[in-house]
Amino acid sequence: MRGPAGYLPLARTEGDAQHLPDEFIGIWRSGDTRRLMFAHRIAGGPAVELSETTEGRHCTWRAAYLGNRAGEIAAGPGRLEASSDKSCTADGCASTYRFTDGSRRILEGRLTDGSGAVRYTLGS
Repeated sequence: MRGPAGYLPLARTEGDAQHLPDEFIGIWRSGDTRRLMFAHRIAGGPAVELSETTEGRHCTWRAAYLGNRAGEIAAGPGRLEASSDKSCTADGCASTYRFTDGSRRILEGRLTDGSGAVRYTLGS
């Protein structure tokens, strides 16, 4: 599949890939600036919303849930919401998310372009 920034790496999914696993549903935060929400449970639906507020600037992106494989879920490239600040941009990269702890309260997000990981904790 080709996205705005090039080809997206897609892989065969496992198990019930059409439904987002329940343990991902909710609001996750990374420090004070990023908020990640998984809501819709069906693959292809707008399941992921990421918002970031820094120094008075607010950006919001939405992405579709693509499926899961080996404990990791994938989301398509984020689409920038019109309500975002004019300086916000969309990078065109898909994302993956996986748990990094046994309690499933710490989530690591990573862009498929190989950029650094971001850790999120479950909470409102």
